[in-house]
Amino acid sequence: MLDKINSIKKFKYSFIALFALSGAIVLNLLSVFNLTIIALMSILCTVFLLISTRFIENIKLSLIISAFFILGLVSSSIYNANFRVFPLSDAIHEEKTWVKGQISEIKVKGKYAQIYLANPEIYSDLVESLDYNYIPNMIVSTFASRLTDAKIGDELVAKVLLQKPSGKLFADDFNYQNYLLQNRINLRAQVRGALYVTAPEDGYSLLQKIQNYRKDVFNKITQSYQNKEVAGLSSALITGYRGAVDYELKEVFKKSGLAHLMAISGMHMAFLAGIIFVLVRYLLCLVPIIALNFDSKKIAGAITVLFALFYLLLAGCSLPTLRAFLMVLLFVVTMILNRSKVALHTLCVVAILILLFDPVAIFSASFQLSFSAVFAMLIYNQAKQDELIVNYSSFAKTFRSFINTANISILAFTATMFFVSAHFGYLSIYSILANITASLLMALLVMPSLFLYFVGFVVFDIELFAKLNDFSLNTLINIAQYFAGFENSSVYISQIYSYVLLAVALVILSVIIFDFSRKYLISLAVFSLAFIIPVKLDLRPKIIEFSNGSVGVRQKDNLVLLGQLDKRGLKKVSTYYKTTLSDNNLSKSCDIAGCVYNFEDKKILQMNEGFEISNEDLNLADYVVSN
Repeated sequence: MLDKINSIKKFKYSFIALFALSGAIVLNLLSVFNLTIIALMSILCTVFLLISTRFIENIKLSLIISAFFILGLVSSSIYNANFRVFPLSDAIHEEKTWVKGQISEIKVKGKYAQIYLANPEIYSDLVESLDYNYIPNMIVSTFASRLTDAKIGDELVAKVLLQKPSGKLFADDFNYQNYLLQNRINLRAQVRGALYVTAPEDGYSLLQKIQNYRKDVFNKITQSYQNKEVAGLSSALITGYRGAVDYELKEVFKKSGLAHLMAISGMHMAFLAGIIFVLVRYLLCLVPIIALNFDSKKIAGAITVLFALFYLLLAGCSLPTLRAFLMVLLFVVTMILNRSKVALHTLCVVAILILLFDPVAIFSASFQLSFSAVFAMLIYNQAKQDELIVNYSSFAKTFRSFINTANISILAFTATMFFVSAHFGYLSIYSILANITASLLMALLVMPSLFLYFVGFVVFDIELFAKLNDFSLNTLINIAQYFAGFENSSVYISQIYSYVLLAVALVILSVIIFDFSRKYLISLAVFSLAFIIPVKLDLRPKIIEFSNGSVGVRQKDNLVLLGQLDKRGLKKVSTYYKTTLSDNNLSKSCDIAGCVYNFEDKKILQMNEGFEISNEDLNLADYVVSN
């Protein structure tokens, strides 16, 4: 165990640099940076240095912490002052006006489409009069049939109804407003009249041509399959567009714990890079003049980077894909320069670069999930490097590969389960088993088939490759459906209980990485204890407060609504908490002013229209229906 700890300690400077930078960014962006925080962190750093190793090394650690802490403060301050996007005033909601802007993205879902406009001009005196009216990007919604000829780079002019993005409807709800703000979007609109699209006079840029090619690929894929599940999944894995993936299939992948496979991530980039590298190097070795005079490995690495860059642009430059591309790039650069390639150092460098240019990414689910999973896997691989292997038989190699796949699936699930439960409120119990099976399938069948499908069918229209891709993705869908079909495949996790899972994650990660004896038995026991509570006990809240002032009362799987919600809100809360709207049968006492409902020793006050709530009523009630 000490050998494994020493093996990981070699990367302490990278870890400390990333920790210091991240800490400064979080404190600055949350506006909690003050003298108390400075004093507390100074004390913690001093204690750490005192119990650390040599004096000279302590000075080095101090310099690294100070330098990256200051760097984090500077980068986040610059971002706050010049690039951070904040919510607009409620006054702009339902304002009718004209907008003009360049189309930066088009997302189609069924008969509807969303147009992303960069640097839009909004012809509204109300918007101009706002104290804060910085709008770097906005989303315009309309019917897809009105955008048949629209391309990225075109200019759009439309009469619209402005809408402020909504926040959480209830405590566990996904915060759509924060998600858009992290992507520098603070305004939405719906087309309410004329819409005009014009092509740029000087033509499209190279990047815009690639983005339009991405849209064309999406259209070709969705039109090539009668099976909408395969069409949607193919387009999601190749172009990053998930609009063609239907809701039922998303739920199946979510319940099985395989939802991450629908979003292009580091695993997809790694598989693609591996296929390209091996294929190109093999072809180069077939040419004697190249094989004898040049380093085929370096040439293959450079070509792999070009293909990875193309895939990055084709997939829409999502954060996990960008992280994976940067890792591929740094690996190839170190290989070309004949420098040692250390994955943990590379990952820390990539994380630091992303946070320097986009500090707010540290709060995003994609950043947290992507980096936590990869960190856990790379730490495990680093701890395993110094192990002595004595059996090199084919069976032993196959068995070790299976064990590594199992360990990596356990580590990835464990490292991300806190973030998954904190962001999304649900966790798949069978995710580890599903991912072991799906990982092998992705490596051996799905990704090679997708690569052949893109080259063979999308580029050259060879029908055989479409059939191969259809078979591979149907196999993946069947696996997801199998694991999603288990009882309690997906369980609700409350915000408080997610911190219990954080402690569980730390225990299991330590047991697996440091190779404790009977590690699988210990992990199984800890997992069982951790999940028996959400499975056997119902952690869903009994009383749900809504942002519009309504209150919901949950009786097992029935929901009694006090107040009003629109159809979309009702569907959202019923789907999330797996409830059905029912009649009001609550115990109550009423008078002319309103009613007080008694439920679970809590009092819920609902006043009739025209009556005001007194301070005495507020003090007596635990919840107030105010809409």
